[in-house]
Amino acid sequence: MKKKLIPTLSSNELTTISRTQDCAPHHHINCEFLFIVQGTIINTVNDMSTIAEPGTIFFLNNQVSHELKQTEANYEHRDIYLSQPLLQKICHDYFDDEFYQYLMSTDKIIKIHANADLFDSFEKRLKKNQSLYALFREKREIVKKSNLNIIISLLGLLYEQLPSYPSPQQNWLNSFLEKIQSPKIFTMPIQDIIKLSNYSTSYFSHQFSKTFNIPFKVYITNLKIDYAKLLLRSHSLTLTEISYICGFSTQSYFTQTFKQSTGITPHKYRKLHSDEN
Repeated sequence: MKKKLIPTLSSNELTTISRTQDCAPHHHINCEFLFIVQGTIINTVNDMSTIAEPGTIFFLNNQVSHELKQTEANYEHRDIYLSQPLLQKICHDYFDDEFYQYLMSTDKIIKIHANADLFDSFEKRLKKNQSLYALFREKREIVKKSNLNIIISLLGLLYEQLPSYPSPQQNWLNSFLEKIQSPKIFTMPIQDIIKLSNYSTSYFSHQFSKTFNIPFKVYITNLKIDYAKLLLRSHSLTLTEISYICGFSTQSYFTQTFKQSTGITPHKYRKLHSDEN
């Protein structure tokens, strides 16, 4: 049986485009920044999936394949592209060469954290630039310079948010994280998850916190909350069922943890998204 080929999509450097539909598995010729503008999406990069809501920004190099699946009808995302040579030049001029090596060698999902005001500012500028590029040929070089400034700002945010580049000693941790992205695993008791690493709980916990500046329990809880958000959009499941599926011992503990993480209860989260739809 022949292996299904993943198409490579062309894109013009320093241009931006908005999309409102699912995207089947594909590669890009250029690297890209992906903005989730409205609706919720499941972004799968090299078979590793994450749930993203409006305000999320991803960076993807041109070595990975990815797929986007929307979870609701009212959806839009925006792409902005840059070539690998331009990325290398920006990193060399503004940051460092190790930053470029990391961006091009990683096959992980890279998120860029921006507050709501900054995200809106980027998105409005990109939307305006898309219109100018399409309508006025004489303004295309100006649009590209504006998009370049946005890209440099995005890389600056990411550079500040990376505590350090993964060292060879932590390769086993990175590989381990890839293996536990499935809900079947991250909803297990935390001690059972750690056992899969073949390291003691104390050693594993110390190495994880040292490498990622976050306790492993918090990391797993975040995965569970993201999964719960997806399930809450479906009214076919009760809160008790969702708390059980996500690996929480009781519904009350699930509600308490969800509110601590998001600021609202699961019931209110479901109602808000029900009102949107």
